[in-house]
Amino acid sequence: MSIPKLISACVSLLWMLSDDFQCTPRGNDPLALDMGSMGKGQVWINGESIGRHWPAYKASGSCGGCNYAGTYGEKKCQSNCGEASQRWYHVPRSWLKPTGNLMVVFEESEATCIGQQACTVNVAPEVFGGDPCPNVMKKLSVEAICS
Repeated sequence: MSIPKLISACVSLLWMLSDDFQCTPRGNDPLALDMGSMGKGQVWINGESIGRHWPAYKASGSCGGCNYAGTYGEKKCQSNCGEASQRWYHVPRSWLKPTGNLMVVFEESEATCIGQQACTVNVAPEVFGGDPCPNVMKKLSVEAICS
C-alpha cells in the first residue's frame, strides 16, 4: 500500500495500524511483541498501553573483542552495538480475550516527505516482522501534519 501525493511542506507523517486479531497464542507462557522492525511510536492492546517503542534508535559504540583485564571503563566489553536498545515488549496475558483482540500501533515517521512532491509508505507484512494473523483484515489510517 502506498500513500501518494502528500504535499511537499509536510514535516512528519503519522500513521496508525489497527488489527483485530483472533489468533491469541495458546498456553500460559509469557508473551512479547517484537517491535524490532518499527521506528518510534506507541502500541495498545485492547486499550492497554504497552508503552512507547523506539527500536529505530540504535546503540552506538564499538563492540570489539572483550578483555576484562585492566581498569574498568564504561565502554569496555560493550554488547549489542548497532542494535535496538529495546526490541521486545511484554504483553500480559490478562489483557487478551479469547477472541476479538485489538492491537493499535501508532507510528511516527519524521521527515518522510520533506521536499518531496509525492510520498509513499510501505505497508507490508515484512515491514512489521511478518504476519502473525494471516487472512485477518488490517486497517491503516494516515495523517500528514503540514506547515
